[in-house]
Amino acid sequence: MAHSEAAFSATARLVDENGVSWLLTFRDGVTLEEARKAWAVATTVTAGLIEHGMAPEGNGHSNEAANGNGNGKAEVKADPSWCPIHSVTMGKHEKNGATWYSHKAGDAWCRGK
Repeated sequence: MAHSEAAFSATARLVDENGVSWLLTFRDGVTLEEARKAWAVATTVTAGLIEHGMAPEGNGHSNEAANGNGNGKAEVKADPSWCPIHSVTMGKHEKNGATWYSHKAGDAWCRGK
C-alpha cells in the first residue's frame, strides 16, 4: 500500500498552563475534535510528569538528569516558593509570626500542596 504525502500540514508551538512547550503537527483532513484530543493528551502527559517530580525545562526550577547522586534519577529542588502543581513561583506571606507561600489559581488560592 502506497503512502501519500498530505496536501497540507501545519505545526503549531503551544505552551500549556504548566509552561511546557509542545509542537503539534496537523495534516489536512484533521478535525477540530481530533486537534482538541491531541492537546488533551499533551496536557495529561504534562500533569503526569509534574506529578512525578519532573518540572518543565527552562522555568528556573527544572530537574537535572546528572545530579551527582549516582542513581541517574533527577531530583526536584526544595524551593518553598515554587508550586509543583502549577509550575509557578508563589508569593511569600507573613502574619502573626507565621510564614507561607501561595498564589492565585483561578478563583482560589493554592499553597503548592
